[in-house]
This record gives sequence, C-alpha cells and structure tokens, in this order.
Amino acid sequence: MIKVKSIVTESYHVEVVTLSDGAFELVCNTHERLYHCGSDFDSERWDIYANGVENIYRSDIRDFSVGQYQVGKKQFFNAKIIDVTQRIVQVGAYQIAIEEDVIPDDIFNGDFIEFEIDYLWIY
Repeated sequence: MIKVKSIVTESYHVEVVTLSDGAFELVCNTHERLYHCGSDFDSERWDIYANGVENIYRSDIRDFSVGQYQVGKKQFFNAKIIDVTQRIVQVGAYQIAIEEDVIPDDIFNGDFIEFEIDYLWIY
C-alpha cells in the first residue's frame, strides 16, 4: 500500500508530494490537490511519470533501488521493466511511466535497468 507521507506547497499550482510504500520513498510534483498526509495513494486513478530520463542501461543488479546524488539534483533508479512498449517500470510497489521514448531496443520485459531522472510527476 502506497501512502502519502508529506506534502509541501511549492506554489499555487504545484505541490511536492512524498509517497512511501514502506521500503522506498518517491518525491513527486503534482498539480492535483487530492491528497492529505497519511492518505492512500490511488494508483488506479493517478499515474507517476518520470521526466528527463537519461543514462538508461541494463542492470546486473536484480533488485530495486532509489537514490539521489545531491539534494535538488537528478534521482537514480534500479527498476524492472514491466512493459517495454508502454515504457512502464516497477520500483517496489510503484509503477512508473517513462515519458520519453528512450529505452534502448535491446532491453526487454523483465529486465532490470538503471537510469537517472530530473523529476517525477503525478497526473
């Protein structure tokens, strides 16, 4: 179960929402004002999108990970490809859609990949 851990209002139109599945925390931007701290994240209604994706390659590490080089800098992920044609990856309980068509042709469903992103968005 994914929960909303915290919400910070950045401006009138953008909130920064921290989600937690108990193992990993994701910091996401959103224009939607549908959450409050402690509520369940409705993954049937809302999707998480990765923007500014780069440096994608097949990973020898067959486990999930999430990190950030420095605060405010790119985030990095080790994730499993769920659907390469729809560009859906899994990290823990999260399914994340990669916005750009940047997955190399030699990566297939079930492969683990490493990649970097600029932002995650909920919409």
